[in-house]
Amino acid sequence: MQMRELALFAGLAGLGLALVSRPAKALVKDGVQLDGLEPEMVPAVHVANSVALELSGEPTTITSGLEGEHGEGSLHFEGLAVDVRRLDRHVDQFGGVHFIDLALAERQARAIRAALPSDFDVVLEATHVHIEFDPPHA
Repeated sequence: MQMRELALFAGLAGLGLALVSRPAKALVKDGVQLDGLEPEMVPAVHVANSVALELSGEPTTITSGLEGEHGEGSLHFEGLAVDVRRLDRHVDQFGGVHFIDLALAERQARAIRAALPSDFDVVLEATHVHIEFDPPHA
């Protein structure tokens, strides 16, 4: 599967991770629509990429933006949510996809959650980490 690259600056300070201070490239799965992503989501993508680089040495892959099948009222359609691939994803020699290290995926989600302000929700799903900007309403 081909991926297009999305250049991101990964030098985010104060995250408690040894973040790189040079541009890093996150991958974007073919077909993912990021045009229309709201500015509030840019730091979330940076954080997800920095966490992936720190925990796995590999960039994150954005697997969903404004497209795809999501529940009614999903913030994806408003440009306020993205999904990133779990770091424990493994493709076997026959093309089968397996998730082999739940503890790694949990660390990934926890690190993203800890690095973002409380206006963001981070949810570990079966195949991805969902990140959305959903501040409390007054």
